[in-house]
Amino acid sequence: MAPSTPPPPTTLCGILIPIQWDAAGLPKAIALAADNEGMYRIDLRGTVSRGLMQLLRRRVELTGRIRPGTGRHSWIHITDYRVLPHSKARTALDPETA
Repeated sequence: MAPSTPPPPTTLCGILIPIQWDAAGLPKAIALAADNEGMYRIDLRGTVSRGLMQLLRRRVELTGRIRPGTGRHSWIHITDYRVLPHSKARTALDPETA
């Protein structure tokens, strides 16, 4: 049997949010709450994704490979990202309105 081909890269936009915390209350897992209403848990093992913890509650565009998860979230292994400018519409997750 031939090895499976990895899925093609996908680009998603949304807000980075914490989804799991350590005993001290600091985020240890994050996800993208995407514009398509999907939730994508970030694979933090990649070198590109390590800087994303500093971008919590920011609007970003992520490019990566999505794979199904065992729980509520799919996983995304990030190959590239960029921070998006704030939109004029404000949300409760926007740090400028908190």
